[in-house]
Amino acid sequence: MKLSVKGLRAKPCASGIRFFWEPNAAERRAKWTALPLGTDLAAAVKAAEARNAEIEQWRMGGARPRAVSRFTAPRTFGSIIARYRAEELPRKAKSTQRVNKVALDRLDQWAGDKPTIYITRARVRVLRDALVKNLSADPAFKTLKVGREVCAWAKRQELMADNPFVEFGLAAPPPRHQIWEADAIAAFDAAAIALGRPAIAFALHLAECIGQREADLLKLTSNQWREVLGLDPATAAALSHDDGPNAGQVMGFSIRQGKTSRWVGVPVAGDMRRRVEAVIAANAERAKRPGAVAVANLIINDRTGLPYSERHFIRDFAAVRTAAIATTEQAGQTDLAKTLATLQFRDLRRTCVVRLGELGLEDPLIAAITGHKLETIKKILEVYMPRTTKMAARAIVARMENTPPSRNSDKNKVGTGD
Repeated sequence: MKLSVKGLRAKPCASGIRFFWEPNAAERRAKWTALPLGTDLAAAVKAAEARNAEIEQWRMGGARPRAVSRFTAPRTFGSIIARYRAEELPRKAKSTQRVNKVALDRLDQWAGDKPTIYITRARVRVLRDALVKNLSADPAFKTLKVGREVCAWAKRQELMADNPFVEFGLAAPPPRHQIWEADAIAAFDAAAIALGRPAIAFALHLAECIGQREADLLKLTSNQWREVLGLDPATAAALSHDDGPNAGQVMGFSIRQGKTSRWVGVPVAGDMRRRVEAVIAANAERAKRPGAVAVANLIINDRTGLPYSERHFIRDFAAVRTAAIATTEQAGQTDLAKTLATLQFRDLRRTCVVRLGELGLEDPLIAAITGHKLETIKKILEVYMPRTTKMAARAIVARMENTPPSRNSDKNKVGTGD
């Protein structure tokens, strides 16, 4: 049966001819689905025409079903962004995807309905100025950087002839240099305990000790707490414990970092090891309570007994920091309160590197703990390791002893979390 209405199809079945409306390939990619129209031809034609009217409204930028994606005309900047989201964005780390999606939304809102020839260097500069004015330099830079990545990808795919974002005239924001000093850690720890959030305090200490990213710490499970083998006898003796559930063994975490997908084995010793063993034991006891859910994650939401989502962790971390600021202000420690207001969880990764650097560890040893690639460690340490008073003091002592100061000079020194 030949039907002239777009999308209307007739299919023979046991009960006779049944009619359907079916989307084309582009409509199917946008999540339009087939629609059964029954056995009456006249009613089917009417229903198919109604669906086609919905499709036309969608193409004009009007209303659409909740599950259907916004219409993107071919050869527009929006169509390139849509392809980038589908083909290239999933290749990136989850944390990078979240940041890039915000930037992609801004770019799509700016020129998603415009042809690619609309995207010129002059218009990119106008966009830059508007972003800096309405947001700030940091999110503006990130948005423009993502625009540069999208257009570079489109150029490789032969979808664009040029990359108008290649030189957008905005310098990268200066790297953060904040580190968590002992007084800030103590104030935050006390506030977390007072608020009934010991898991947040534990996460703080663990991040300072092993220098891993927030997302990787939240995924950390008790199954990753393992004996560390293959160490030389002197190192094993320094890192092993005579007490606890794994007495006589060197224990640590085997971590696959989410951003680099690299496996990193990180020994843990001293007070941090005792904290980890206590948390594992407490979580096991919690799972025995009536109605409790057994979970393997180390960092558990104290209110729900379930693993933290990143969103809820960020929220609770901010609440604890706010409480710590209020407490220190009430105690007259205004400088400490101001310092706490500037600190973020990600600064703990830098803090870990600084602590290891102050011990005189070589770059490769620091990289082995934090998981950075050796070929980039020196460059990254310029971000993660600001010069400290302790390092300056070591340099003065070295000068007094007429010894060239070097952070990498103590090649046989082993640092632990004690």
